Amino acid sequence: MSNEYKRKNKNALLLLTFTLEDDILPHICNITTAIDVWTKLKNLYETSNDLRILLLRNKLTSLKLNGSDCIIDHIQKLQEPKNELSATDKGIKDKEFITIMFNSLPDEYQKLVTSFCASSRNETPTLEEVVLL
Repeated sequence: MSNEYKRKNKNALLLLTFTLEDDILPHICNITTAIDVWTKLKNLYETSNDLRILLLRNKLTSLKLNGSDCIIDHIQKLQEPKNELSATDKGIKDKEFITIMFNSLPDEYQKLVTSFCASSRNETPTLEEVVLL
């Protein structure tokens, strides 16, 4: 290993070590390379990331518009978990989001949804078109 590599590795190890919480340090105390620390951290938290994605999807699909809620506020509430999912490699497409949004509406919106979908002439409406509805 070159001196340059050793210097960069040492700096990366210091940076990683100083940014971690104290309860994580025992997991990495005997690791000597930055890449191995990174791999260890990834292995420790990757499952949690899968769980987080599951929880975000559950939150997104379980939100329902209540009769007294404003539709704009409801769409914003739906956008929050969608945006968080988009920050992962498990983001959802607009078409799926539109379906989730339509399914989150109470029965009294069903005629509006049906009418809107029928007016789209067999084309999937864009998210912008649905929000402007």
